[in-house]
Parts: sequence; structure tokens; C-alpha cells
Amino acid sequence: MIYSKSVGYALRALTRLAEQSGGERLTSDEIAEMEHLPAPYLAKTLQELTRRGLLYSEKGRAGGFTLRYRAKDIRVLEVIEALDGEAATSRCLLGYEDCTRKAPCHLDRIFRPLRKIITEYLTRTTLADLAKARRSRRRKSKAKPAARSKRRSS
Repeated sequence: MIYSKSVGYALRALTRLAEQSGGERLTSDEIAEMEHLPAPYLAKTLQELTRRGLLYSEKGRAGGFTLRYRAKDIRVLEVIEALDGEAATSRCLLGYEDCTRKAPCHLDRIFRPLRKIITEYLTRTTLADLAKARRSRRRKSKAKPAARSKRRSS
């Protein structure tokens, strides 16, 4: 289960859209800037998610992207499968191309339970969970006092 760069970018972008309080639209350029992602690559990824039915896309001056469904109804696994295909959850954890269910690699038996746990976790985890985790992390980082530098007195 090795996921593409597109999946990582998509999850960051969709988490950003999930954080929009009133479902405001964001352009791919706005998301790319906020998330420090390459704009052309992200634009293609968001268009693919629109084709796959996870996003709405509006063109024009007031255009941009919004989630098609509530963040709590979009599972991380759906995003992965939309971009990497349904086989994404059955790929070898070590990245062996010739490791399949019919012809597993030498470590498949060991990693099969882990793959099952990961798949179940990705099925339970939603964009709302990702947005909540990011908000929590931001609050914690803002609450930490600035570290004092220790100066020696001469």
C-alpha cells in the first residue's frame, strides 16, 4: 500500500476544503499556495477528483472547488481509490510489483494483517477527521510559549 504523490496532495487539498466553514470555494491556485503544493499538478489532481464525483468545480471569477459531500461523509479510502485505483489497498506494502494475491511475495503473509488494519482505518477515517486533527495541531502549536534562549551572563 504505497500511495501516489497525487493522493498526498489531494488529502491536503481536501482537508483544506473541509476546513472551509460555509463551504466557500477555493481555486486550485489558492489551495496550492496555502498548502505549498505545485499548482499545475494540484489542478490536474482536483480535476480528476471532480470527474470522480468527490468535488464540485465552478468556472469563472467566483469559481473554484468545493466538496460534493459533507467532509464527514468522504472517507480517506475513497480519495485513495479515486486516484490510485481500487488495487491501491491490495498493493504490496514493500512495493514489489509482482506481489499479488494470487502470487504473493515472501513477506505477504506477515504484512496481510497490517494491510487489513490499514484498510479498515482508512475506511473509518473521514476528511472531517483530518480537518479536526489539523485544527487541533494548530491550536496546540499556537498555545506553546516561545522557547527562551539561555544566555550566559558575563
